[in-house]
Amino acid sequence: GQPTSVTITTKDKDGELCKTGSAFLAAEVCTPEGSVADGEILDNKNGTYEFLYTVQREGDFTLSLRLYDQHIKGSPFRLKVVKSTDLSPASEGLKKRVKSPGSGHVKQKAVKRPA
Repeated sequence: GQPTSVTITTKDKDGELCKTGSAFLAAEVCTPEGSVADGEILDNKNGTYEFLYTVQREGDFTLSLRLYDQHIKGSPFRLKVVKSTDLSPASEGLKKRVKSPGSGHVKQKAVKRPA
């Protein structure tokens, strides 16, 4: 599977962007069978976090994001994983941003990387 990342941007109770890290954040990607895909959270120390994960096959998955043990708005999210068909050199470094359904606060990024 291809490594993929999701950027999580945190906000305070007033809806203002957080400027520091160290929030208690948990993320997991679950397969249709209920097993959990490998992943890790990187704290950017500026209120944003990267959740890096890899799934090994195509299918429908769920992404759960919890902040201080509470699901964030819209979590769990549905993910449809499909095989990449464009492996041309021109697509190297291409980044796509997709808004997650149900929330304007979470953006998903797909990054093409060499196999």
